[in-house]
Amino acid sequence: MDIAPSEQDFRVRPRGKLRIYFGAGAGVGKTYVMLLAAGKERAAGRRVLLAAMGEAGQEELSALQSGFEVLCAPDGGTGFDLDAALAFKPEVIALDRLACANCASARHPQRWQDVEELLGAGIDVFTTLNVQDLESLCDVVGDITGARSRDTVPDAMFDSADQVILIDVPVDEVLARYQAGKVRNAEGEAPLRKGHLMALRELALRRTAQRVGDDVLAQRSDEESEGGEPVWKTGVGLLACIGPGPGSEGLVRSAARLAKELGTGWRAVYVETPRLQRLSSLQRERISRSLKLATDLGAATAILGGQDVAAAVADYARNLNVSKVVCRHSHRSWRFPWNADLAERIADLAPDIDIIEIGSESGETQPRAASGPKISVAAFGPQVLVHSQWRRRYGWAVGASLATALAALPLMPYLDLANIGLLFLLTVVAVTVRFGRGPSLAAVVTAIAAFDFLFVPPRFSFAIYDWQYLITFVVMFLIAVMTGRLTADLRYQAALALQREARSRALYEYARTLSACLQTVQIFEETRAAIQSVFRARATLLLPDA
Repeated sequence: MDIAPSEQDFRVRPRGKLRIYFGAGAGVGKTYVMLLAAGKERAAGRRVLLAAMGEAGQEELSALQSGFEVLCAPDGGTGFDLDAALAFKPEVIALDRLACANCASARHPQRWQDVEELLGAGIDVFTTLNVQDLESLCDVVGDITGARSRDTVPDAMFDSADQVILIDVPVDEVLARYQAGKVRNAEGEAPLRKGHLMALRELALRRTAQRVGDDVLAQRSDEESEGGEPVWKTGVGLLACIGPGPGSEGLVRSAARLAKELGTGWRAVYVETPRLQRLSSLQRERISRSLKLATDLGAATAILGGQDVAAAVADYARNLNVSKVVCRHSHRSWRFPWNADLAERIADLAPDIDIIEIGSESGETQPRAASGPKISVAAFGPQVLVHSQWRRRYGWAVGASLATALAALPLMPYLDLANIGLLFLLTVVAVTVRFGRGPSLAAVVTAIAAFDFLFVPPRFSFAIYDWQYLITFVVMFLIAVMTGRLTADLRYQAALALQREARSRALYEYARTLSACLQTVQIFEETRAAIQSVFRARATLLLPDA
């Protein structure tokens, strides 16, 4: 009789929990700690089954196994009988060596596939895993030790485990266990030297830290507030901002060197705004070369869309919990000295992110940390920044109208009032395009008041002797309102396009993740995770009973 769980079982029974005891290699104490945990589960009243413990013959381990129900191997050795384990119906099963090949008559060729079926049947699984048995690291470990693991476990299973517990002990203690005969290597495998153990220990620590970093990012996404969660500086993430300028390739190389020095992964992004969409073919080719160079140097690249480069970079960095942004130093334009450079604008929008500026083309290309306000810590909440930017926009709007009035006063003998009115109208349109609808209304009210008080007879009075000037004022006001409406609509369309791009990217990642799913429960879990990521809300899938 086939006792494998059916599709209905997957829907009705909750999926079991997977706990992996992870270590640098044999002798660190993974099986010992796993048996201690199994003893606690048994003491709590749960039915615990031990399986595939034949190779653990040390006295300490044998003592820990006493009192447990032990599943006998079908071959009398270290094999695992999946059908017998399912028929036993335990609540918890402690299964040694996740990376192990099954016998030819088994239902699955690898033990980790048996574990997937146990989890689907609602059984919690405790198991052990060495760093050299991870698929992504087996070649790396093989180059270090000279022996490649024959049986490996997919990284997807390691990353999807409910718990990964790192068992880490000093290398000298492991060597002492080897010398005391408490550790038995696989058949034909030479004993590991101290240097090998140190290297494997580092790999295990790094791989565990990578998984913990992914867990932190997922938890941060779950707890993200409506106003956006500040960056948690639990790790060193690097984000390079590529621009259309001639120094973008130098920026990429400097960012790659800095990432190597910091020992961290890095990303490179280019933000395409409506203004930057009108670039020349030479500039577009330069951007493509820079992105390709970043990919060749190990970066994850992305092209973002948005109205403002600084805002897009800040949002992207916060979404990925990147703590450092690298950009090229730029001097303020003599034509627009009031425009802050990219680093200053990012620092204003995201004071919780460190900004690193790369020297200009004529200077050194070595990265240096920006001094002053460019590396800052969030001392004030985001609400304070919003109010500060609100006051700044309205201040610029009123100031622009007053500046136009002062500039037009010396021109009164040479210009008609109609031409002076056009100067005010030009200022209002410029403010509308730059700052939006609200500041444009402030600018047009200030412009009308200044024009009436300083230029329209009788001067220095708000009285109007000619009703035609009323038409001028109404036209100025209507132009400001209509231009502001058009600008707001354009910004709204840009925001929608940006949202569509983000969801398309999420859909692509979801499809790629689904291709690696092996069971129906995995599809459900990945679907739930994708919904949570896109909508930034907790999600639950409810399935009807068959």
